[in-house]
Amino acid sequence: MASIEYRSLKQSVSELEGDLLNFEVKVVEPYSNEELLKCQAYVVFSHAEIQVYWETVARRILREAEGRWRSDNSIDRVIGSLLAFRRTDKVAIPGDPSKPTPISDIAEMIDYAISKQKKAIDANNGIKSANLANLLCPLGMMKEDFSSTFLVQSDQTGKKRGDLVHKSSSVSMRTIRDPFTDEKGDIDKLLAEIEIVDESLEQMGLLSVPAAASAGIPAPAPAMPVGGEQL
Repeated sequence: MASIEYRSLKQSVSELEGDLLNFEVKVVEPYSNEELLKCQAYVVFSHAEIQVYWETVARRILREAEGRWRSDNSIDRVIGSLLAFRRTDKVAIPGDPSKPTPISDIAEMIDYAISKQKKAIDANNGIKSANLANLLCPLGMMKEDFSSTFLVQSDQTGKKRGDLVHKSSSVSMRTIRDPFTDEKGDIDKLLAEIEIVDESLEQMGLLSVPAAASAGIPAPAPAMPVGGEQL
């Protein structure tokens, strides 16, 4: 089922639609400047809600994985991916296993990777493919978890937002297409793609399933294989 973060996203975008796209569909006559400005605001604020959604989801994935690591030293798919993408550049096997240095202490490397990912999430500023890769690949999502439709729709919405906020209103309003068929339609398509990814996060074990939605919490994300064995 969809996460609480996704349900909150849907509600927020629905409220934006009710507040901003509160004018009639026009088939023949053009939309007024006021209506186009409202549509512009709808696209920009919907983009903002989607960005907040991804950052919130990334933080929860990271927080839950960190919790598993702190409680039982579980190096699962998330922690393994963090070590691959976010660890310090230099690592070494300790000369004395009882006295490892920062670059030879697995616990310190994991702490460093977690800290780096937190900073990456805080610094995020978009929903394009590169933003999503920076948020989600270090948390265990792989190439097969990103559909081309999802990425194309995310890139289009991200570009549209940039066109609207980085140009003068007289220029940006000319880029607004039909508020309902095109602009709202694109947001709806992206939300549908996000829902598919959102549900897969629980199936992969990256996000926990709320107790009310399941008889029990699923097992932590699969451990990363090392030498053909599971950790």
